Amino acid sequence: MHDLIGRNLVERIHRTHDNILKSCAPLSNDNMTHRISQTAPPIGWHLWHIARWADHFQASFPKREQIWQRDNIAVEWMLDTTLLGPMESGMGMPILMATELVQKVGHVRLVDYARLTFHACRDALHDIDVEALQSKRTSFATWAMDGERIIYAAGAETTLIADFTYQLTHANRHLGMIEALIGATLERKGSASI
Repeated sequence: MHDLIGRNLVERIHRTHDNILKSCAPLSNDNMTHRISQTAPPIGWHLWHIARWADHFQASFPKREQIWQRDNIAVEWMLDTTLLGPMESGMGMPILMATELVQKVGHVRLVDYARLTFHACRDALHDIDVEALQSKRTSFATWAMDGERIIYAAGAETTLIADFTYQLTHANRHLGMIEALIGATLERKGSASI
C-alpha cells in the first residue's frame, strides 16, 4: 500500500506529461502560434510554460539542475530573460509577447525542451513513496501575488506532496487549455478522446 500510493501519484503526472506531448507534437508552427483572441496565449506558450514548471520541479530534487540553466537555453533561443516573468516561466507575460516567444522558438525546439523536462521529471520521481511525499522542503515555486502583479518571492516551507500535487494540477490545468485551444482552432479531439 505504502509504495502503491506513491507509484499511482507519480504515474498520474507522467500520464499528464505524455498527454501534453501527444497533443502538441503533431501540431505545426502555425497551430502552435495561433491565437483565438487577444486574451488567450497560444498553444505553444502553454507547452513552454508547463515545461518550465516541470524543469523547476525536477531541479528541486537533490543533485539535479534545471535543463534551462544547464544548457543555457534562453541564450541559445536568444530570449531576453527579463521579459519572461518570475522563474523565467512566462507568468504575467503579455499575450503578444507570449506569441512572439513561440514564433521565435518554433515548434520543434518547444517540443524537444518539453520532452527533456518531462523525462527529467520521470527520473527525479523514480523512487518516490509515501514517506518521501511527506518530507518537508522548500517549495520550488518562487513567486507571489502583489495585488494583481506576479513577483519573485522566496519558496515557502512545504512538503513534497504539496509541491507534487501543485505540479500535477498545474500541468493538468494547462493540458485542458491546450486541448480547448486545439478543439476551438483545429476542431480536433483532446487526450481524453485518445
